[in-house]
Amino acid sequence: FCSSHHPPPLPLPTSTAEGRKWKDAVIATRSHDRYEASYDFARYKEADPPGVESWIKAKPHGTWCAENPPAIAIDCEMCETKDPVTGVTDAKALCRISIISAINPDEVLLDTLVKPAWPVIDYRTRINGIKAEHLETVQFTLRHAQAFLMALCSEETVITGHALHNDLVALKMEHHV
Repeated sequence: FCSSHHPPPLPLPTSTAEGRKWKDAVIATRSHDRYEASYDFARYKEADPPGVESWIKAKPHGTWCAENPPAIAIDCEMCETKDPVTGVTDAKALCRISIISAINPDEVLLDTLVKPAWPVIDYRTRINGIKAEHLETVQFTLRHAQAFLMALCSEETVITGHALHNDLVALKMEHHV
């Protein structure tokens, strides 16, 4: 038996009483048949074309995040972009992010449009309502969204959302809780 072949156990929300309320839901989610394939971040990272932004991963829980909600809900909208140099496309380029507290859903933590790094070739307006003119003056980028999430989330923060793995891929955020 060699422990170096086994990854460390995934974190669970155990540091706060409010977080512990979500522990069973996290365990149940991880036991789903499609969890492993949907949250295979190594596969997503390998599929990234050269020149895209770096992936992030939340830090361990600590005093730095004691005032942050232990659970949040996220919804992201994506568009398709194309690198004008290589011609490579990104079908999951972030163009809007909305985050609320899952403890107090009336608390909107972030709701903003996001300027993609590459030119947009399909806004997906029929799905998300976003048009070219909506993004013209936007200065907030994926890296801004990532910085916000790094300040908001510890590795124990429970993130909920519909088809959440797609949002995490658009955010380039590896997260298992």
